[in-house]
Amino acid sequence: MIQKLIERNINDCPDYCIKRQSISDSDDRLHLLEVNGLCPLCGDKLINIGNKRTKVYEIAHIYPNSPTSDDLMILNGVTILGENSESFQNKIALCFNCHKDYDFHKNVDEYNMLLKKKRELYKAFTAKSDLANIDVSQNLEVLLKRITTIDISTMNKTELRLVPLEIKQKLSASETNLRIKVTAFVTEYYLFIKNYLKNLEEVKQLNFSKLATTIKLAYQTATESLDSKNEIFDALVEWLLSKTNTSDKGCAEIVISYFIQNCEVFDEVTE
Repeated sequence: MIQKLIERNINDCPDYCIKRQSISDSDDRLHLLEVNGLCPLCGDKLINIGNKRTKVYEIAHIYPNSPTSDDLMILNGVTILGENSESFQNKIALCFNCHKDYDFHKNVDEYNMLLKKKRELYKAFTAKSDLANIDVSQNLEVLLKRITTIDISTMNKTELRLVPLEIKQKLSASETNLRIKVTAFVTEYYLFIKNYLKNLEEVKQLNFSKLATTIKLAYQTATESLDSKNEIFDALVEWLLSKTNTSDKGCAEIVISYFIQNCEVFDEVTE
């Protein structure tokens, strides 16, 4: 199902709209996963969990499957996604109310907003699916748990005088918030992680070269679907959490920040 995002102009695709097709159970679940179980327009949960799980969503066409004359006029010249109107890329899970409102009160601004959300969600979902095939060392799970127990006030950080410059070379002014976060994590934890991994390698419990290559591969895989460094950073954090059976997002952010400083993640900014 996961394919490269197809974007074209509706005026160049006279055969885009095809006969409506039923949605398979597997695609229905993928649509729900893509939006993380929340309506992308209003944020409401799409599954009610009570005595019985109840669906409160429908799979909506972004570009209408059977456009009316008004639709054709309103959406003239818009960007479309997917090979045809029944493609996964032209559909998105919406709650009942948002689906109804979108279908009956559609305008070009609302269309473009939903298209933008779908594009972002699909790219993130694609990256997550691709990253799922990349495994990391079990020692990283121990490292994530170890980070939660250390006292950073006792750690030596005298070797990190040049860290802000290193991070600045990889994150531009437009990524200020991410730069601040990564710089703070690296300044506090870089030496601890470096020494921890070095000790593991010395006792033959870790091959750092292989680990670094794995992290680099994960980064390169994420860049195939995502453009924003914020999105890439978040995708790598979620990947690390999923692969290490831990739930502390902050610890995962610390480890990914280490590999940014260590040059496996992000290339130098050229401006």
